[in-house]
Amino acid sequence: CNALNASCSDCLGNSKCMYCYTDNTCKLYPSGKIIPPSSYCALDKARWGTCLVNFEALLISMGVIGGVLLLTITGCCIYCCYCRKGKNKRYEREDAKFESQRMERKARQEERRNERRSRLDEIRMKYGLMKEDSAPYTRFDA
Repeated sequence: CNALNASCSDCLGNSKCMYCYTDNTCKLYPSGKIIPPSSYCALDKARWGTCLVNFEALLISMGVIGGVLLLTITGCCIYCCYCRKGKNKRYEREDAKFESQRMERKARQEERRNERRSRLDEIRMKYGLMKEDSAPYTRFDA
């Protein structure tokens, strides 16, 4: 990196290097550290990756973007787990209501069927059409 002291763009062509504007030198990025120490180069004067944005602004913007992404993912998880579960309960309540209405209709239909059957039986008895035995067929003996 020391050979690339000509300009910031020449220095940052190598990803292992960082450019420091305090002394206009290209330095090896400290690989053991995530953030270079201020004794190495001040964060507002250090450039890494691009010459346009200093390291301090780069860290702040990455932190903000990471926080926004984390909040978005958390919000989506909360929405999917809790809000959609409430919608499923609403659908289950509606299904239960429709099922109970269907059973009530079926019971009323059966009641009307029994009433019609009893009226028809009364009419058959009135005119003597009612059969005494319940079997519809009889056997003829020859």
